[in-house]
Amino acid sequence: MSKWCKEYVESFPPNVETLQKEINLFIESHDAKMEKEKQQMMDMDGIPDEEGWITVTASGKYKGAPRVEEVEPKRIEEKNKKNKKLKRKQLIFQDFFNLFTANLMVQIIFMKWSTKLAVLGRGVVN
Repeated sequence: MSKWCKEYVESFPPNVETLQKEINLFIESHDAKMEKEKQQMMDMDGIPDEEGWITVTASGKYKGAPRVEEVEPKRIEEKNKKNKKLKRKQLIFQDFFNLFTANLMVQIIFMKWSTKLAVLGRGVVN
């Protein structure tokens, strides 16, 4: 019975201080392990192995441009230029469409009047 009581008491989580110490120890060992792996990858970057293959790592020489105060206005300016070009193209198409429909309407009106004039016997003037 005492064996089961001891297992029962030990099954509860430890106190906060002991738990915090274990967590800190794990995090420190994990950080050290990750730093060691990162350093190994940096050391192997660009160096061929015994067969001549080069290991490709995630940390390359060229990084993407960060979005900082200098880059953000340029990106916004380029976006505005694209929007202006798109609006200009839409406006040109709209003008062409309006001109085409106006020309079509003139042709339709001319056809109606010419048929009316032909019915009245006055003929069509060319």
